[in-house]
Amino acid sequence: MPNICPYCESEFKSKQQLQSHYRICSNVSNNTMPLMHNGITIRKLYDMVQILTIQQEKMKIKMRRLEASNRKIKKKISIMEYINKNYKEKPSDFSNWQCKIKIENSELKEVITNGFASGVSKVLIRENMGRISTLKAFNEKDQTLYVYNNEKWTIMTDEMFKGLCLIMIPKLLMKFASVEKNIFADNSGKRETEKYSRARYKIYGEGKIDKHIKAIKKITYKNLRMPIRNITTEYI
Repeated sequence: MPNICPYCESEFKSKQQLQSHYRICSNVSNNTMPLMHNGITIRKLYDMVQILTIQQEKMKIKMRRLEASNRKIKKKISIMEYINKNYKEKPSDFSNWQCKIKIENSELKEVITNGFASGVSKVLIRENMGRISTLKAFNEKDQTLYVYNNEKWTIMTDEMFKGLCLIMIPKLLMKFASVEKNIFADNSGKRETEKYSRARYKIYGEGKIDKHIKAIKKITYKNLRMPIRNITTEYI
């Protein structure tokens, strides 16, 4: 004799399975009688639940495929292509911009007090914090700077960045020369040789210029980075 539930008509392999199912099904059936109208039966409800379960599983598979596809698109995105296409502003070209950089008194003081990396990074950040800037950095490309050069955006090479940092030295020296009598004069108006030499040593990177340049790049990236979508005016 087949083991069939009299309520939902489901068939089971053993009597024990039927009995376990029967206790639940009979209770549900006896407490949901007001819902059983217009031809809706427990069996039909059961079939509907099965169909919805299958559809849900199919939807999960589709979602996983879409998420995987989105990850591939994100990996393949060309930031240079995107920024050249979507960033409509025209900042100063790299060569012109670096020539026009001015050192502020506070930035010179930062170099002398806390070192070349600390002061020069403040210069570069100040110069590029605006929406229209020659240097940019994005969350989507870690530790990478982009520069507007020869009327297009490109990745800033280590050689370009090092050259930019080295140009800061004569700029700092010129600023230093304009204020050194004021900041290093004693009561007699004479320059304090030890402080003067120590300050110049700081400006020249204390013999560790390459180490300072690496630190400047990290600090600059950290402060300039943003989501790439922010370059379009509708997000600004």
